[in-house]
Amino acid sequence: MNKSILNISAVTSAALIAGMAIAIFGFPLLNNTSNNEMNANNDNESQPLYWVAPMDANFQRDKPGLSPMGMELVPVYDSMGNNEAGVVVISPAVVNNLGVKIAPVMLGKLQQTIRTTGMVVFDDDNRVNMHSRVEGWIEKLHVNAIGDNVLKGQPLYDIYSPELVNAQEELVLAIEQHNKRLINAATRRLTALAVPKIVIDKIIKTRQVSNTLTINAPIDGVIDHIIIREGTFINPAMNLLTISSLDTVWVNVDVFESQTKQLNVGDKALITSTAYPNKEWTSEVDIIYPMLNENTRTQQFKLRINNSNYMLKPNMYTNILLQPKSLEETLLIPSESVIRTGRNNRVVLALGEGKYKSIKVDIGLSNESHTQILSGLELGDKVVTSAQFLLDSESNISSDLMRYSTSNNTEKVWVQAIVNRVFEDYALINVSHEPIPSWSWPEMTMDFYVDESLSMDSFSVGQTLNIEIMKDSDGDYIITDMKKLSEMLNKPAQMMENNIKNNIKSNIKSGMENNS
Repeated sequence: MNKSILNISAVTSAALIAGMAIAIFGFPLLNNTSNNEMNANNDNESQPLYWVAPMDANFQRDKPGLSPMGMELVPVYDSMGNNEAGVVVISPAVVNNLGVKIAPVMLGKLQQTIRTTGMVVFDDDNRVNMHSRVEGWIEKLHVNAIGDNVLKGQPLYDIYSPELVNAQEELVLAIEQHNKRLINAATRRLTALAVPKIVIDKIIKTRQVSNTLTINAPIDGVIDHIIIREGTFINPAMNLLTISSLDTVWVNVDVFESQTKQLNVGDKALITSTAYPNKEWTSEVDIIYPMLNENTRTQQFKLRINNSNYMLKPNMYTNILLQPKSLEETLLIPSESVIRTGRNNRVVLALGEGKYKSIKVDIGLSNESHTQILSGLELGDKVVTSAQFLLDSESNISSDLMRYSTSNNTEKVWVQAIVNRVFEDYALINVSHEPIPSWSWPEMTMDFYVDESLSMDSFSVGQTLNIEIMKDSDGDYIITDMKKLSEMLNKPAQMMENNIKNNIKSNIKSGMENNS
C-alpha cells in the first residue's frame, strides 16, 4: 500500500478522535452552514463524517437524529474541502453557541507587574554598634535584653577603666597647674576616648575624678544585639551591643532571574502584610544587588519604607507588587488568547466570514491582561479570546490533513541515525544522523519532532534506525516513518529462508506428480 495513503489514514483517524473530544461541547466546528441549510443543499456538499450528541461525545450515529437528552445531533465534517490548510469554517449559530469572542491586535504600552514576597529587616543606615575605646569592666547595666526600647541619651551601661581614671586625673592636674597647653591635651585625650563633652565640662568645673563613666544611647531604637552583663571585661575589639532604629525599615525582595531585566532603581512598589490586611505601604526600588543567589537563582532588591508608626517588624513577611516603568509601544493581544505549548505559542486568527486559523506567534513580556507580540501578527488582526482551544485543535487537524494530502509535493528523505535522547513529553528525539547529500546536510546531531502516527515507545536510546524525515509548513523537521536496523538486516535472510522452503515444497510436489 502506498505510504502516503497510510499516513493520510492515520491522520484521518486522529481527526475523528479529535472530533469526538470537541463534540463534548456540542458543536460541529467544520460545517459552514446551519443544519437546515446543509440538508437543503445535501446534493452539493460533502457528506458528514458522523453525527454526534452535543453533550456526549461517545454517542455517535451515521445519520441525523436526536440524542438521549432529546437534543438534535450535530454533523462533523472533514476539512479536506478547505482551500487553505488549517482554515476552519463554522456557522454563525455555532459561533454563538461556542461563545467565540474576538479581540483586535492593538498598539500600546505593556504595564508589567511582578508579584513576589519580601522580608522586613532593620535599616542598616540607622544602626549603631557600640564599642568601648578602652579596656575595663561593666559596673552596671541599664538595659537587659534584645528588644528593649531605648531613647537617645538614655543610660546603657557604666564602665570602670583605669585608663579613663588616669586621663581624668591628668586633666585635673593640668587645671591645678594652670597649664593651658596640658589642659588642652588632656581634654583632647578624653574626647578621643569617647568621653562626652558634658562629662569633661563637669570635671573642669568640679575638679573631681569619677571611677566609672556612664555611656548613653546615641539614637532612639531597640536593642537587637547585646553580649555584656554586669562584671563583663570588655576591650575595643568587642561589639558590646547594637541599637537599631525602626523609624525606617528595609524590605528584602527576591526576584526571579528572568524578571530582573525589567526592574530599575526608582521603580514603584506596593507592600502589604497579612498582619494588617487593610494597610498598604508605597515605596520604590532603592538598591539592586549585582549578584544572584546561586541556590534560588534570584536577584535581591531592597525597598526603604517609612515606618514611623512601628507597624512593620523585622523578620515580618510581606507581599510585594513591583511596577516597572512602561516600555515603548508594542503590539499587544489579550493574554488569554495565547495557547502555550512546549513546542511553540499559537493564537487562533479570525479571518472573517466564519473562518478561523491557528497560527504560530512569537511572544515577549506578559502581564495579567495582555501579552506582547514580537512576530506573527499585524496591527488590526483579530484573535479569538474564548473557545480558541477547540478551534486550534480543529485547525491543526485540518492543517495535518492538507499537508498529508499534498505530501507527494513534499520532499522526504531516508537516512540512518542513532538515537541519543528521547523526550516523550515533547514528542521529540535527539539523533546523530549520516550525511544527506540531497539536502546538502553533513553528518550531525540534531533534534527531530516525531509525527503523531508514530509511537514514542518505538524509540529508545542507543537504537540504530533508518528514519524518514520531512520539513513541515512551520519549518520544523519531522520524523514521519522509521525502520529498525535489525528488521532491515533480518528481512533478506527471511526472504532467502522462505525461498528455500518454497523450492523444497515445489520439488516434493513435482516428485509426487511424476511418481503418480
